[in-house]
Amino acid sequence: MAEVHVFGRVTNDLQLKMSHKQVPYVSFGLVEWIGRRDTGHRQYFEVWAWGTDALSLADADIRKDSRIWVQGFLELVDCTRNGGSERDKRLKLSLTGWQLKPPRTERRPARKQSPGAARPPLPPVEVVDGDRERLPE
Repeated sequence: MAEVHVFGRVTNDLQLKMSHKQVPYVSFGLVEWIGRRDTGHRQYFEVWAWGTDALSLADADIRKDSRIWVQGFLELVDCTRNGGSERDKRLKLSLTGWQLKPPRTERRPARKQSPGAARPPLPPVEVVDGDRERLPE
């Protein structure tokens, strides 16, 4: 499985459910825009969260169109559509972390740094020659 970080919008309201083993879980769709405005496309994920992650998502009152950052493991799974008549693949993301993305605000102009306020120099980087010196343990 691949670990991914995705910024996107929630495609449906979250509903907290209980598994047959009495573990709370939520699943929701997430759409991410990939590429430029004129040549990009949407990428859809099905996000699954269990236990405390599911409870914290439900408590955060996340709704359709909320902007969210998620982290998790990605897996391509088989699924059926149209009552089982069509077989398809779907990207399933098993959630390991998340954070709400604040609403977009007006961009502030970048601060110009005055010439007298130069940054302090970085410390020198220690270089080890592995052919002639013993490498640190």
